[in-house]
Amino acid sequence: MEKHIYIKELHEILIGREQRQALRLKLSESGNSSVSLNLNIPGFPKNTNYYLAFFEVVYLELKNWLTANQYLIQEEFRLENEAGVFLLFEICGSEIDAHKLKLTTEIFEENHILARFIDVDVCDNRANLISSGKLKKCFYCGEFSAIDCMKNQRHSIEILRDFQLSKISNYLQQKQKVELSHKISALALRSVLYEICLTPKPGLVDFNGSGIHKDMDFNLFMDSTSVISGYFESLFSRGYEFSGEDFSLALPQIRFIGLQMEKAMFLKTKGVNSQKGIIFLMGISLFCVGFSYKKNEKYIEIDFINSIKSICKNLVKNEFKVNTRENKTHGEKCFEKYGIAGVRQEAEEGLPTIFQYSLPLLKNENNLDQISLTKTLLILMAKLYDTNILYRSNMSILLDLQSLSANTLHNFSKQNYRKLLDFCLENKLSPGGAADLLSITIFLYLLENEDNDLPDLT
Repeated sequence: MEKHIYIKELHEILIGREQRQALRLKLSESGNSSVSLNLNIPGFPKNTNYYLAFFEVVYLELKNWLTANQYLIQEEFRLENEAGVFLLFEICGSEIDAHKLKLTTEIFEENHILARFIDVDVCDNRANLISSGKLKKCFYCGEFSAIDCMKNQRHSIEILRDFQLSKISNYLQQKQKVELSHKISALALRSVLYEICLTPKPGLVDFNGSGIHKDMDFNLFMDSTSVISGYFESLFSRGYEFSGEDFSLALPQIRFIGLQMEKAMFLKTKGVNSQKGIIFLMGISLFCVGFSYKKNEKYIEIDFINSIKSICKNLVKNEFKVNTRENKTHGEKCFEKYGIAGVRQEAEEGLPTIFQYSLPLLKNENNLDQISLTKTLLILMAKLYDTNILYRSNMSILLDLQSLSANTLHNFSKQNYRKLLDFCLENKLSPGGAADLLSITIFLYLLENEDNDLPDLT
């Protein structure tokens, strides 16, 4: 039985070699060189799911590398059986220096983290294989050449395959995590930019002006966003790598990055607090999205909410109720006077204003145009006890603003919205808390609506 299996394997390998050589000869008739890709896989079969997934990733990397080095790929040919996957790039141009092309592919192989699992060959325009003249090391022991280890059977097929599959599995997971981190961070950045660019906004900085603020303008927010967004991927990665066993350990990790973001922000804005609120809210949100993807391989709303609640448990008590400092922040002063903790309370309760009001409204609008985002901001202003408003005024003014915002949303028109804008300017009100929650609302909306564009972690 084992002999029969071995003969079948050998037959598949020989057929594969013949097909590959025939393909190379056919390309040489056109006077073109070729670059081939296959994997160095011990044992059989060589086309399992993990091997195929790894091959697809390396294929795209190699294709990009050839293109980056200005080699024109005229056509691609693919062969696949149980002996593995083989892909051939036809490189256009009879004047191509095959030895230079070989050096280019060697750089690709040598710089790949799993270089020894990859085999890239180059043939000139006469189908002659271009050799590097180097003996490749065994990918398992790295002490002897691969040929020497194979001839002397130093390592069993089982050990080699287990070792290789473990390395490939880890590589694919890390590759997907990095790609996912890029895309999630881009969504977060888009959401912040959407909020900043929403124009006009009541009392807030927008594209047309500075609202009630004398120390901020649109360009300042662009500059500030450019520096804090550089940390978004780190926040997602911390959440993705978090075990979830003890959520009391999560907030210090988020704060550790948040403090770096604040330092970068203040350096760029010359001491102006432009986005401390969004640093806090987006930091927690990105961390929890990362944790949801690690746990579920996708974003799940209820897990996101529960994670935020767990991370921010007793946040208000810990930060406000036991604070005896004389130099109190705006938020601390509002809590002391009104018992309202603003976005900290929101976070502790799992962002209820977003999930009960603003996100459902935005989903119903199903659009990110100026009118839809304005309506979303209005419902946040109508429902949120914004400490940015309380600090600059009092509870009576806040209640008036909430009522006016609700009426403007219910009877939405340019004229009614203009009245709201004038009310904020006259009373020097800037609903910064609502603006920050608008960014998070947009982020969660984008996350759900663009989930199909995100990489699959399965």
